[in-house]
Amino acid sequence: LAWVKPPVALPIVLLIVLFHAPARKPMVAGFATATASLLGLTLVTTGWRSLAFWVTGLLSYSHDITIQHEMPSISGLYVMWAPPALRLTLMACQLGGAAALTAVWWWRRRNQTKVAAISVAWLWFVWFLASPYVHFGDEVLLAVPLLALLGREADRITHRLPVFALYMVFFSPLLIIWTPHNLQLLGLMLAPAGIAAYLAARSPRYRLESAADGPGTASTA
Repeated sequence: LAWVKPPVALPIVLLIVLFHAPARKPMVAGFATATASLLGLTLVTTGWRSLAFWVTGLLSYSHDITIQHEMPSISGLYVMWAPPALRLTLMACQLGGAAALTAVWWWRRRNQTKVAAISVAWLWFVWFLASPYVHFGDEVLLAVPLLALLGREADRITHRLPVFALYMVFFSPLLIIWTPHNLQLLGLMLAPAGIAAYLAARSPRYRLESAADGPGTASTA
């Protein structure tokens, strides 16, 4: 499924491999094997032309993105008015920034045997906002970091940071139809949710709670 919409799904694969996979090498090998198998199956059943169409679609989306609406990423702030060169530059900066933040966060935790899911939740928001091609319906993917924030059996539902993030995502559809000056503002609701997730990841209180959960943490060995 990661190859159906790579700009959205591949960063999730990256986060799972870096922070949530019990064993990285077998998971990477499994992902590569599944990708090769699906590639071969596609060639056998639909031929190479379908792959050519898929690649063409990925490479040409920057020209069609100007007609897209309901984009909850940072790209929504400029896709409807920015020229192609500026769009590509801004998108590259977004992805580069997300990659840099992920690298720094991983480096600081590279020696930890277990990483709490709540400490990585904010990176899901970062990559979602940085994605150059994402739609409102893709917000369902944010259910994963929200569940990490709320905790097992939603025991943090009354805590300020988790509930703030939850309701910012919940009310984000309110900005769908409002596009002043060709600006799509959905991302402005999700960015504060990501900030709340980051503050929760930095909070000793939540780190201690996650450590006490035991099975709620993920190994990065």
